[in-house]
Formats: sequence, C-alpha cells, structure tokens
Amino acid sequence: MTLSSRRKECFEPCARRDWSTALDEKCVWGSRVRAALAGRRTRWCRTSLRGLVFAATVFLMLFPSPLRSSQAMQHGEIVGSVVDASTGEPLPGVQIIVEGTFLGTTTGTNGQYRLRLPPGDYSIAARMVGYAVERSRAVLSPGEKVELNFRLRQTVLRAPEIVVSASKRHQPLSESAQSVAVLSREEIVSRSRLYLDEYLEYAPGVTLVDNQVNIRGSSGYNRGAGSRVLLLVDGVPMMPGDSGDIKWDVIPVDQIAQVEIVKGAGSALYGSSALGGVINVVTLDPMGSPKTSLRTVLGVYDRPPYPEWRWTDRVLRFSEWSLSHARQIGGLGFSASLKRSESSGYKVNGNYSRWNLFAKGLLRPSSRDRLELSVAGSTDNYGANLMWPDQSRALQVAPEAVGDHIRSAKLLIAAQWRRAVSARLAHRLRLSAFGNGWTDYFHDSHDYSRARQFGAEWQTDYLLAGRHPLTAGLELSYGRVRANIFGKREISDMAAYAQLDLRLSRRLSFNPGFRLDASQRDSRRSETQFSPKVGAVWNAARGLSLRASVGSGFRAPSVAEAYSRTYVSGLRVEPNPDLKAERGWTAEVSALQQWRNLQMQLAVFHSYFRDLIEPQADVTNTVRFCNVTRGRLSGFEVGSRWATHLAHGRVAITLNYLYLDTEDLSLHQPLSYRSKHLLQTGYEWQYKRLRAGLDYRYVSRVERVQVYYRDDRVPQKVLDARASLETAFGTLSFEVDNALNYAYTQIERNLEPIRNYKLTFQRTF
Repeated sequence: MTLSSRRKECFEPCARRDWSTALDEKCVWGSRVRAALAGRRTRWCRTSLRGLVFAATVFLMLFPSPLRSSQAMQHGEIVGSVVDASTGEPLPGVQIIVEGTFLGTTTGTNGQYRLRLPPGDYSIAARMVGYAVERSRAVLSPGEKVELNFRLRQTVLRAPEIVVSASKRHQPLSESAQSVAVLSREEIVSRSRLYLDEYLEYAPGVTLVDNQVNIRGSSGYNRGAGSRVLLLVDGVPMMPGDSGDIKWDVIPVDQIAQVEIVKGAGSALYGSSALGGVINVVTLDPMGSPKTSLRTVLGVYDRPPYPEWRWTDRVLRFSEWSLSHARQIGGLGFSASLKRSESSGYKVNGNYSRWNLFAKGLLRPSSRDRLELSVAGSTDNYGANLMWPDQSRALQVAPEAVGDHIRSAKLLIAAQWRRAVSARLAHRLRLSAFGNGWTDYFHDSHDYSRARQFGAEWQTDYLLAGRHPLTAGLELSYGRVRANIFGKREISDMAAYAQLDLRLSRRLSFNPGFRLDASQRDSRRSETQFSPKVGAVWNAARGLSLRASVGSGFRAPSVAEAYSRTYVSGLRVEPNPDLKAERGWTAEVSALQQWRNLQMQLAVFHSYFRDLIEPQADVTNTVRFCNVTRGRLSGFEVGSRWATHLAHGRVAITLNYLYLDTEDLSLHQPLSYRSKHLLQTGYEWQYKRLRAGLDYRYVSRVERVQVYYRDDRVPQKVLDARASLETAFGTLSFEVDNALNYAYTQIERNLEPIRNYKLTFQRTF
C-alpha cells in the first residue's frame, strides 16, 4: 500500500495535514476495516506469543537460578576505607568495582566497604563523580583478609564516568557505542529547578516542546498522546497506560543522583517508546550517617514584556517546601522525601497545587546481593490553558474556559533484586506497578481515566570466556484502562532481548543485539516487532573513543491515540483502533575525547521513521490520529566541557551545538515542530563557598507547525542567571529565569514562562 493511499484512508481527498488548512477543505473519513488481514495478523502474533513462551522456558533452563550458590569454596575478604586525599574526610557512596566481573559494592558510613570474594587475583577500582579513579590489585587466598585503602583526589572536570542505560549494565562512558549525555548530581543541585523537564533543557541535544522531550528532534509534538522517548527510573519504565506520555511531577528532583540520556533508537534493549531515545533517572542510594534536608523555594513572576498582556494586578507567585531524611542501619538504608509546591501561574488557568512523596529502601545482606524497593507518587490540581484567544491577550483564555482544571494522581511502586552468583554471572529481577488517574473539569467536557500498568523483567549478565559481557532477559507488561474517553482497554506485551559485548581486542569491541516484542491490544490487534542493533567502539588512543552504531526502534500507539472519543476546545476527537506501530532506525558515528580538564564530543547521525502517528482534522472539526508520515532526520552534534582552577576560583564552561535537517518524505516539507539549530552554553565560577553561573539557550524558529501556521513564530532566546552562598546555617541561592523577559512559544498560541525570580534556602543537618 502506498503512502498516498494510506493517507486517503484517513481523509479523502486531503493532500495536506495542516489543521487550519484541512478545516477549509472538504474531506470525508474513509474506511479502514480489513477484517481478513487483521485475522491473519492475530493468528500470526498468537503463534509468536507461544514461541516466546517456549523461548522463556528454554532461557530459564539454560541459565542457572540466582538461588543456586556457586561452587563451594572457602572465600576471603577485601576490606578498607575511602577518604578525600586533600581533607582526609571519609567518602560515602563511592563505587568499589571488581574489574572484569559483576561484583562490587559501595562505601557506607565512614567511607568503609567490605567485599567477600573467592580466591584469586583482582583489580579493585574506586570511582566517584568529581574524583579521579583509583585502582589497586589484591591477591586473595582462601580465608585471608586483605586491606585496601583508597585516597581519591578531586578532579577539575567533574563529569560522571559510569553509565547504566546504554547496555543495561554498568560501563564506562567511553565504552558505550551510542552517544550518551549525563546530567550529574552537581549540575542538578547547582540550579533550583522544580521539576526534571526544566533541567533537561540544559542537556546537550535535548529540547522540549510543551513538556514533550525531544532528543535530536526525534519526537516533535503530538499533543500529549504518547512519547517517542522512554523514561526510566532506576531502570524501571514509568509510562502511564492510557496517554503514554511522561509525568514529570512524579520524579523526585531532590533524590536524583544522575540523569542518563541515550540518543537514538533504543528498542533493541528497551522496546516500545524508545524510538527516539531513553532517559534513565538514577536516584540516590540511602547510605552513610543520618541526614535530614530542608528546602524552601519562594518565587515571583515579573510583569509581561508588553503592557496589554497584563491580566491582573495581583503578585503572581510560586513556592515549594520539601523535607527529606536518609539513614543507614547496618546493611539497611532508607530515605524518604515529601514536597509541597503551588503556584498562581503567570497566565490565566496557570495555577497548580501539588504534593509529592518518594521513599526508597536498600538492603545489602552481602556484597553479592542487593534488594531495593522504591515508591514515588504525586497528587495534582492544575489549571488548563490550551491556547490564547488572540495575540493581544497572550496570557488569557476564552472567557468561558476560565476555571477549567484537571485533578490527577500517580503512584509508582518498584522492586529490584540483584544477585552476583559468581564473578561471571549475575541476575536481576525487576517488578513494577504504575497507576495513573485523572479527571478534567472543563466548561465543554468532563472526562476521566484510570490506568494501571504492571511490569516484570528478568535479566541475566554473563561473562563469556571471562571477557565478553552478554546481557539477556525477558520482559512482561500488562496494562488496563477504564475511562469514559477511551472505554475499557487492555494491553499486554511479552519480549525477549539479548546483547553481546564482543571484546575483539583490548581497544576494539563489537556490540550486536536484538529484541523481539509481541503485543496485543484490546484482544483485537496483535503485532510482532523485531528490533536489531549493532555497534562498535575503538579506543584509538588514551582518552579517545571512536564509536559507530545502527539500531532500530518502534513505538506502539497509545490508548489515547487509538481510542480517544471526546470534544474539547471546539475540536471533536474520534477513535482509530486500526493504528499501527511507528517504526524507525538510527545510524550514528561519533567520537569522544577526554583530557584532564576538557571533554569533547562529536556525532553525525541519520534517522528514518515510517508510519508516524499524527492528528488529522476534517472540515467538521473532527480529529483522528493516523499513520500518515514518513520522516527523515539528519544532522550533527558537537559539544565540549572545560574546567580549570584559576587564582580566584574554579571556572567551568560548556558549549553544545546541534544542527538538524528534517523532511516529511510524503509531503517534501520539514517535519513539524522541529528547529534547525540548537545552541546551549553555560558559564560557572566557584570560589570557596560562593558560586555563580549563567546559562543561555538558543533554539531557532520552528520551521513548520500543524495548527495556525500563519501565526508569527520566533526563535527561543533564553538567558538564566544564578548565584549561591554556603553558610553555617545552610545554602542560600538566588536565580533569575528568562532574565531578558523574552516572549516566545513552543507550540501555537501558548506563551512560555516570562521572567521570574527565585530565592532558595536549603539546610542539611
């Protein structure tokens, strides 16, 4: 079937997909009922599901159970402590890694650690962000106790070296075949942002379009119905079962250790929604001495840049209060945080009131076992400002829409168990449940949805021949939705994946992998997706890594895209249950060079997508989501990070640039909601306890939109400034966001935040 005939199935005889143009054309919905073909696909997918069940049985028989102990032998112990080389202070949270194995631990109270290992010759590495890696060798005999102490020296360039997301296991950043950007803990605490999406605007190659994250322009904008970027929290998917978009308010910003952003298609390991990339939020492990932290944020919005935009004489404000506590008792650590945030908003219906809760427990019964349980939840009552009535009232809504709001609640419960059976074999079990419910109170509609998403994953890591890491696993998920807008829906998915890191030499590795997904939607439509990948890494010289990768991705349509039936803001939305999964692939060649105080990265990439899902409208203001687009994205990305110590403190400078060339291959026009240029730069100065910084972001004018394409569009030019001072009572910081008070939009007729001021006080005791 050709692309043109596929488009005619949704609208006849529409040839353009601009909503405002479609409203002026006479289009009629076409039929997409193909019962015979659907029946064949269902029978084929049921056969595939039976095949996956058989594969799962064979997998569990071939790989030993984590409950089986390794060969009985008398073990020895390696014990010691880790301190700061300059101050002598103990360092909790340092990663102690037995190199060439899956064994390791972290330092706890007073920077001490303990490893129980079989006899052998080991290389032990101590790693921590902001410190140079230290290594030491130990020869362990049966029943022997060896003491290894480490003194870590601070580095000028404080960049994370270890990532998890690219291969589902810990590995140095230089060994990843795909480009990975990392937001460190230091970058997070140096800024007083309220939610994670605000931090991602500083990540290289990442932009946001009305809270929808774009990695190298992969997502565009689809009005909150599905995400082409997969979000993980400690490796566990956190995607709601109904809308399939990212819920940023659930993620505890104050508990983030680092954020890893894998660029390019990642479905070979992670399945659906990883079409454009993966974001993994790694939370802090509760360890060390008891610690309580109190944080208060008070902020106000400035006046709009144009007098006619003023809609109230009130002081528009926002605030946040959070309290967290963490402690470790023996091998058990736990932490909890509670946050309250509220805002009057800078525009009509921009108000919100939220509660957030996060708790994490970590049990280490031995150096081989790790049991983790985490809970994250939020409740939200927020206004709905969909678009301005006209440009002279850019901060208002239509009179009848004043007071429209939404109430929602989300809860994520996740449990993980990891056991290192031996130096060559490790297992991991992940279990999760994510609930999401919302009700809108609009003047012209009253919709609700209740969704539950359950997941289970078994992962095995094995060192073939003692040097080639193999990662394989099985994953199951089940979703249930009950909503007046979507009906009663059920979605299930079963998958098997494997990836091999073939070490051809000390400098060269080859990384093939694949994943097979079999999914069924509402007992009606079944699909099987095969997602292969291949990558290579060559460590050409000290600190220089050359990388190449090709990977495929897909995204299954969300319940919202396939089954929405509602009426909102003058548009009637109708379901399209025959939607197919989006497919695509990404090829990339990149280089990473790291020196003592400078890190540089260059990447050239090309992506191709087909069956992209986009909303389509006819002359009756009726909208459906359809598979209508083939797309291409090509470009390059260059980034650098430099830091040094001067006479009056430490200076750090970052510079990142992304060039993006896109094309809708069915219309021969640029893809919607993408910008050709992205420039991000930052400057930070630190002298003892005083710190100051500037961040500037330039995003060129969006070349094409779907609605109101005749409206003026401007580039984004945003300057943020910040300063902080550590005192004996706590840390006091002051920030000015959008310091130039620049007016811009990311989607049609929706103004982004105007200039605002924040005062933050945080005390830890």
